[in-house]
Amino acid sequence: MEEKNILKISLILVFLGLIFLYFYSSEINLNKVENFDNLQLEEKVKAEGVVKQVSVSEKVIFIKLSALREQQMDVIVFNDEEVFIQKGDLVEISGEVEEYKGKKEIIASKIIVK
Repeated sequence: MEEKNILKISLILVFLGLIFLYFYSSEINLNKVENFDNLQLEEKVKAEGVVKQVSVSEKVIFIKLSALREQQMDVIVFNDEEVFIQKGDLVEISGEVEEYKGKKEIIASKIIVK
């Protein structure tokens, strides 16, 4: 094949792949958590609340999130980059529910400061 044909085919495949990813990502719906007591282990969830406490260590950030219904949940962020979250920020956190020492926590994969 000529180089022009290979280039055209590869560009077409790249655009088709991007279109597929766009529609696939819009189908992923996380359950928005209203009550922290009913969380199941390894469930992917989305929680919204106010940051009550932030503790930073080398590569882990511990966040105490207070839901709008005055419940608290621990959130763990494993991140190599700096995260700019302060006490009092309203955040939306997406992640997976895990249990550590008998207590449920959210391992965050995405944090949006509102």
